This record gives sequence, C-alpha cells and structure tokens, in this order.
Amino acid sequence: MMLRQTSSGLLLAVGLLMFGWTCALEPTSVDVLENDWYEFECVYNAQDDKNKVHELTVHIQDCYSSARIALSREHFSSATAAVAVVFGKTSSQQADIKSELMKNQNWPMYYTNSENAYLKEGLVKIVSGDVNKISIKVNVTNRMDRRCISCNQIKSYLDLEPTKKEALKIRRPPTASATVNGAALQPTSPATALQLNQTVTIICTASGPAQLSVTLLKDNREIASKPASNSLTHVIAKAGRDSAGVYKCQAETDLPFLVQRSRSSGSLEFVLAVNFAPTFEVSEIVRYTQVGNKENIRSNNWNLPKLLLEANLAGMLAFLGKKAKPA
Repeated sequence: MMLRQTSSGLLLAVGLLMFGWTCALEPTSVDVLENDWYEFECVYNAQDDKNKVHELTVHIQDCYSSARIALSREHFSSATAAVAVVFGKTSSQQADIKSELMKNQNWPMYYTNSENAYLKEGLVKIVSGDVNKISIKVNVTNRMDRRCISCNQIKSYLDLEPTKKEALKIRRPPTASATVNGAALQPTSPATALQLNQTVTIICTASGPAQLSVTLLKDNREIASKPASNSLTHVIAKAGRDSAGVYKCQAETDLPFLVQRSRSSGSLEFVLAVNFAPTFEVSEIVRYTQVGNKENIRSNNWNLPKLLLEANLAGMLAFLGKKAKPA
C-alpha cells in the first residue's frame, strides 16, 4: 500500500503505527470442557518478520476485536490489554515502555502483564514465556465462552497480524430436570408424598448439546425411554405400594467430544412416597423360653418411608420366663 505525504496520509501512517493493521483472520473454533484448563501456545516466526522488529503478543478478547500491541504504558491496564508481550524494536521506541516496563533493557524482551484482569483473577496462568514462545493455560469458565485467544506478530512496522486465533466453545454435559404433577423438582427436594390410587404424571426434560435422549429409571431399573428427544412423559394411572421408590431422570448426548471424555450424561434423582396404612407381621405371637436365652423375632413391615419398629422385650421375656417349663 502506497502512502502519500499528505496530512491525511500522515495521520493514517501514525494510526497504523500506533494500533497496527490487523488482517482478517477467521478464528478456529475449539471445543473445550467447562471448568477444564486449556493450553495455548504462541510462537514467534522469524521468516514473517520482514523488518526484524521481533514483536509478539498474546491476547484474550472478543473474537472480532483488533489485537493491538501495547505501544503505551496506559494500554496495559485497558480492557484489551495483552496477557503477555515480547517487546521488540517498535515498543523500545516508546519512552514510557522503554523506561518503565522494559527498564531500559535491550530488545527483544519478554514481559508478563501482571495488570491483566484474567491473570489477576487466576483465570489465566503463564506456563512459560521467552522471546520466542509464550505458553498459557486458560480456565474455561462462562467468561471465556466465545472469547478468542490470539497470537499476534508485527510483520512490518505498520502491520500487526494475528498468526493464530482460537475461539473457545465451551461444552457442558447435558442436564436433566423433572416435574411431578406439574411441580418442578430440585436435587435437594424432599420426597413427594402421593395418595393411594392417585394419578401421577412424571415429565423428564433434557438440556444440552447435539442430539439428546431421555430415560426414566425406578430403583435403578429402566421403566421408560425416548431416544432422539429432549422430553419424556410417564403416567402412573393409579399409585400403589409398588409406585413408591427412587426415580431418576437421565439425559444423554451423542456429541463425540463429551462421549470421549465420559461426560455425555446428566441425571436428577427424586423419591416418590405413597401414603398408606402400615402393616406388619411377626413370626410368632407367643413363645416360651428360658430367662437369659437369646430369641430372634422376625418382623416384616410395609410403608414408605420405612416404618421403624422398636420394642422393649426385657419385661416380656422375664414374664414369659416365669411360665417357662424346665426342659
């Protein structure tokens, strides 16, 4: 591009020098697991550095923002500040950078920007850094979704270009939710009390990426499923004793990225309790035994939650012992 010696041309040249001319490099989409650490490497390419200025930056920002090199001291505390920089010839010509950040050292010089917000909050860690390569790790949180990490190099005095740009696409395991007769359930919800012969409608819903399927289990046994769907409805026409138990709505995705990492499912457990009069049986009503001998009395009871039976047999055994006949 030819620059004429006009006032507008001079302003254009100054603008390019200060902020860089950024070529449109489409970002590469990268799947990353939520709450995982993702490593990014930025390498200096001497062959692309036509004027041998040796400038390099790593930025984390909106994917379509210009990654500008830090040519002023104030830039380092701005929202678009670089995470790490290799100061080269261009930076060394700025008095404040030369004296404050480079501390009058010769270029090229590696510098970690401790004022960067991501570094301060612990969302980014510097793995290693020198004048030829910068490696960082990024904690994949909601703040990083759809953000871009870019490696930028000045290829001439007037040309700052991203040589590598990756857009982080956060992948989350699917989640399952459930309602019973219209009431939404939470993982901490208490048991849902039902009446005998009551009609019960259970709706399981799956949320997540790619194609989903939903399964309903009772006491770890599958009772209903719906592939290629994000919703399942199961109706109990008349609740009975056997309707009580631990239920689980389970969501599955076929997204290979999550399948390969064993993170392709999510579930929600809940308890249904059916109210009915408790009944119980004991093995024997009357038994004679010697005082001091052990006795086992077996009882069966039906109810949910389980009925707790307590008995003080000491007095009864003593009473029965008086009537016991010698063997």
